[in-house]
Amino acid sequence: MSMRDIMAAQSIRKSAHKPKMAKPQRQVSGRDVYLKFTLVLGRANATRCDQRDVDELTEGPLAQLERLRTGKLDDDGFVEICEACSAAAELANELWKLGTPDTRAALESIKEELLAAGPVLTALGERDRYIPRGDELAALRRVFVYYADLIAIADRGAVCRALKEAAVCVKRKLRAPRKALPANMLGAM
Repeated sequence: MSMRDIMAAQSIRKSAHKPKMAKPQRQVSGRDVYLKFTLVLGRANATRCDQRDVDELTEGPLAQLERLRTGKLDDDGFVEICEACSAAAELANELWKLGTPDTRAALESIKEELLAAGPVLTALGERDRYIPRGDELAALRRVFVYYADLIAIADRGAVCRALKEAAVCVKRKLRAPRKALPANMLGAM
C-alpha cells in the first residue's frame, strides 16, 4: 500500500465520522414571525392608557399653557399647544370611528369646543406676541381637559395614531406657503 492510498483511506474515514448537525424540529418561516410580531404589537396597542400616560402626554402642553397665561410663550411652546389641540381632535375622530352610539353622542357634545381651538390658535399665531385675549385661554383649557379625558378612555393604538396625525397636520400647516403681498401693498411699504 502506498502512502497515497493510506492518506485517501484516512480522509475517507475522517469524513465518515463527522458529527451531523441536528436539524431543527420546525422550520420557522418569515410569515410566521411576522404574524407573531403583529399579534404581540396588536395586544400592546389594545391596552388602555393609564393615568401615567395621561400625565405624560398632557404635562408639556399644560406647562406651555401656563407660559401662555404669563406671556412667556415662545414658538416651540406654541407648536406644542397646537399639536396637543390637534391631537385632541384627531383622538376624538379615532374614537368616533371605533365607538358605539353612546360614545358618538358624547363626542358630538364636545365637538364644537374642540373645533373652537382652531380659530383661537390662528388668532394667537397671527399676533406679534402670544398674548391671549378674552376667553381664548379658557377655550384652550377646556380642550386640554377633554384631551386628558379622551386619552384616559382610548387605547394606546388610537392615541399613537392621533399623535402621529396631529404632528403631520401641524407640520403641514406651519410649512404652508404664506400668501404673497399684493404689488400695490409692496409699493406702500
